Amino acid sequence: MRHLSIIGLFVSAICFSGCFTSSFPLDSPKASEMDLTLEGVWEPVNPDPDDGPSSLRIMAFNEGEYYVEFQEDTVVADVPLVKPERLRMRAFLTTIGGVRFANVQEIGTDDKDYMFARVDLGEGILTIQSVGTELTDEVEFDTPEEMVAFFRSHADDDELYEDDVTHFRRQE
Repeated sequence: MRHLSIIGLFVSAICFSGCFTSSFPLDSPKASEMDLTLEGVWEPVNPDPDDGPSSLRIMAFNEGEYYVEFQEDTVVADVPLVKPERLRMRAFLTTIGGVRFANVQEIGTDDKDYMFARVDLGEGILTIQSVGTELTDEVEFDTPEEMVAFFRSHADDDELYEDDVTHFRRQE
């Protein structure tokens, strides 16, 4: 019996362990820029054929935030399970140094820390890459302004990000 989970890949892209987290966001959701082209249902570009179908749903929640839900229909021994796995998040965008970052919080947990991911939409492909700990472990941020200054100075530095990159295309 084999349980393969693309949710693990997505979690690594949005990063719930082994990535940079903070008790405060890069900015306020009220200052967030909404990009309605992100709304919709997305699917992985190169899914593992052994995984169940999965999707990323992004919806505008209010004037500055998105509701994000990643769902995977779990497959065990080639049989889909009745209840799909779901990961629910709230997110909003902040642009720093020309790079769009998602400020992400998981919904339904006691952990209220923010995670961060570089988000890019180009040629119909949504690319998500989480902020890692290689550079951020060496620095302690006391204010959001300090964190923003650090992100600005390293926005184009590959070492700021995790190696895993997840690509999605809009579901038809």
